[in-house]
Amino acid sequence: MIKPWEGDATGNTVYTYANLKVYKSVNYAGSWTALPVTGLPTTGNIRGVGIAKSNGSVIGTVWNGGKVYVSTNGGTSWTLAGTPPNNGLSMSYVSFDPVDAQIVYVASVAPDATKNHLWKSTDGGATFAAIDGTAAASNGFPFGVPVNSIVPTRTRPRPSTRVRISACTGPSTEEPPGRGSATHCRS
Repeated sequence: MIKPWEGDATGNTVYTYANLKVYKSVNYAGSWTALPVTGLPTTGNIRGVGIAKSNGSVIGTVWNGGKVYVSTNGGTSWTLAGTPPNNGLSMSYVSFDPVDAQIVYVASVAPDATKNHLWKSTDGGATFAAIDGTAAASNGFPFGVPVNSIVPTRTRPRPSTRVRISACTGPSTEEPPGRGSATHCRS
């Protein structure tokens, strides 16, 4: 997957990943440079990469094994973030609030209905809190549903953050249509 950095006015800066490395291109995939791996594990696999729109030096990766790593220096070095609680080890996506790079969202596709699948950090990944409720206390999002992606957006005129969630293994519908809320599976 090629992930554009939305903070680049030219649109030419993109990222991707393979196995244990993140790669960056500043000429829209014309050539690639591997980012350093200082602080990253030597085994496992990256499952997703995200770049803070408001600060291109802040990059996050999610890994198998339920791990999240964050770089605050453009990928020169990485730090193991806090562990999202009650995760099923299959992280799928990492994204940042478009205005505040300290707000990190993480999703999981773990095939386990007893686990959380969405988390939010307000401290740059040091700690995470589940945002998809619990089996006993729903918050409106169905608990235990694997989530492919989570994309925060800022709405206008209110400066609040909404998130777009893709949680499907089959055909999907957007609820409500065109409003940027959850995408639900249809069977």
